[in-house]
Amino acid sequence: LHTKKFNRIGFIGGTDANKIMRGEWHELWLEKTGQAEPKDLSNQFNVQLGVATEDFNLQWFCKEYMYHYKSLLKQVEFEKKYDGVPYKGTVDALHEDKGFIIECKHTYSFNSFQKMLQYYMGQLQFYMNVANADKVYFSIIFGNQWECRSVSYDKGYFDKMRIQIAEFWQYVKHKKEPPTDNNILKIDIDSIHVNDMVRRNASKDNHFTALSDTYKATKQSHKDHDNVKKELRSLIQSNESEIYNDQIKVIRDARGIVKVMER
Repeated sequence: LHTKKFNRIGFIGGTDANKIMRGEWHELWLEKTGQAEPKDLSNQFNVQLGVATEDFNLQWFCKEYMYHYKSLLKQVEFEKKYDGVPYKGTVDALHEDKGFIIECKHTYSFNSFQKMLQYYMGQLQFYMNVANADKVYFSIIFGNQWECRSVSYDKGYFDKMRIQIAEFWQYVKHKKEPPTDNNILKIDIDSIHVNDMVRRNASKDNHFTALSDTYKATKQSHKDHDNVKKELRSLIQSNESEIYNDQIKVIRDARGIVKVMER
């Protein structure tokens, strides 16, 4: 475990793992073989906003989860080696006693936590492995809202990613250009525990599918029904306790609440 700075050549880091899992091999290969410089992010607003808000993000995490801010070690670097590939990961924060790590992000307001999980799962699993942590707290600022969930380490996901990293590293090691049309490796993350819970795809569940079809089919009629009730309630005047016909009545109860009822 180190706290020194390092260059981007000669190892695979967490952001590199993410790029490999997204199929961005060619651009990363150029960087890792020294043929291209990594993108200069010093003038990229959203990136620098994330940097500027990281410390606040960590402080808010400690406030919400009732941890002492001083118990966090920040920007800690870990190293491992798999399949001849040097792994290096710098985590945003490590809890000194509990051993969990925290990864901070800042994204736009209408992004979703699930999309962020899908996008960054490679990086999260990479960091947990090199830090020997069984979970990471994924702490995200969505515009001006904050949300955090714990993500558990998943060996199955990491083993699949490890194969991809080892394959990519062979292109770097032998300075052989990788294919430009490398496909994204899509790994189902539903079984990975997030806040100690999983997701389930019920696409092949006939009962669930039938109910979802009925839900969609009746959605408009339910909306129409609510609109009619709203308009009926608007018809009762301030000096009236009830209006009615042979089918329905609109009443104002003792608390002044207007209801529509069948007769």
